[in-house]
Amino acid sequence: MVYQKNIEIMKIFILFILGLITLLFYLNLDLKSNYYKTYNELILSDDLSRGWVSINLPKSSSNIIEYHDVDTNEVWISFDHLYMESHLNSCDFKKEIKNSDLPYRYPNDEWRMNLVKNLSLMKLLICKNVGKMLVYSNNGMFHTKFYSN
Repeated sequence: MVYQKNIEIMKIFILFILGLITLLFYLNLDLKSNYYKTYNELILSDDLSRGWVSINLPKSSSNIIEYHDVDTNEVWISFDHLYMESHLNSCDFKKEIKNSDLPYRYPNDEWRMNLVKNLSLMKLLICKNVGKMLVYSNNGMFHTKFYSN
């Protein structure tokens, strides 16, 4: 009798776990990502016409990773570039970064951890009508995290 009751509890537990896994899968279903090794690869793709990359990336950009949420229209872009280009001059630098300046949502843990790890090195740029960029320099290369949320 006790054995049969344990089996019933185990079945309920397994069904609960399967339901939870299914729910988590569907919650992240609308998060899409694209990777471009170089700026030229991005230009040659038709992804710019879709509008997810809404900023003018430096022509020296590489390792471009773009995430977007189809439901919320949130965009996250991470890229490396050799130098700060003139289009970033339209952005205002903010000297002190507050928690309220950071994204309230991240595309994944790796994106968030990289941002948190390098936060003390970063400068915040607020770009009108586009979003926010966190930029830091390491070994002569600039690394930028852009987000629209």
